[in-house]
Amino acid sequence: MLKLKQLAAYVGAALGQPAGSVVELLRALREAIEATEVDDPELDRFSARPGPGGGLNVTARMVTYLLIGFLVDQPRAKVFDQMLCAFKATIGKGLCPLTGEKIFGDAVEAILTNEQLLARVGAIEVSEHFARISFSDDARPDVSYFWLKDATPIKGGFRMMVAPFFTLERLAQFIKTVESELEAAS
Repeated sequence: MLKLKQLAAYVGAALGQPAGSVVELLRALREAIEATEVDDPELDRFSARPGPGGGLNVTARMVTYLLIGFLVDQPRAKVFDQMLCAFKATIGKGLCPLTGEKIFGDAVEAILTNEQLLARVGAIEVSEHFARISFSDDARPDVSYFWLKDATPIKGGFRMMVAPFFTLERLAQFIKTVESELEAAS
């Protein structure tokens, strides 16, 4: 288990964000999750047990949600809904040629947990209407588009936010480290 401050420090460093920004995102997500019925039990992991012996059981899925939460770049009150919308974005027809996934969040998680996939990714991006994964396929660039449904229009829209390869690489290393520590502890 990681303390909230440890998680914030690791993820903040990977994202190039202050740890305080990660703590704020975690708080916003926890508050929204407690006020909403969610269909993914992994989201319940955002409710940390406070005090001695408390903390968060960090998983690749949790880190994926955090990354997407940062990429939607929304005010605290909107971040949860927009994060879920981006996470659930679907590819138009077929599957992502890189990951074999139909849902954006599943594709991002696959990238963060598979070194061969990660090595081929240039960037992951989220905009107001779509999310995309830029990658190289047999030495030629390619892109998978995932379309957001039910996105809440934000006054003034929102910027396209990008997670470049080095950010993804740091997050993947963090996941591997946490999983190794959990394995060693059990």
